[in-house]
Amino acid sequence: MENSDISEQTLLPDSAYELCDRLRAGASHVDLSGTWPADQMRWCAELGLFRWFIPKSYGGWQWSEAEILEGYLALSQSCLTTAFVITQWHAATRR
Repeated sequence: MENSDISEQTLLPDSAYELCDRLRAGASHVDLSGTWPADQMRWCAELGLFRWFIPKSYGGWQWSEAEILEGYLALSQSCLTTAFVITQWHAATRR
């Protein structure tokens, strides 16, 4: 995803744009093959996506709900399968 694809008002870190670029490149393979998005989950972890949800006191980024939603929107524009998996994981861990 090129930075211009996301709203000019976005405050996502550069790593989020890098992640979206990677996800977009692999999206059709994941969608067509029906396989678990293992590479995509690894990329998410490597580029800090799971830190969105963790308090700063534990080394996370402690994103607000608005920032998380913005991140989800960027993910969904790149790879719906990955965005779905992340949203379901996040919902389950919050419970």
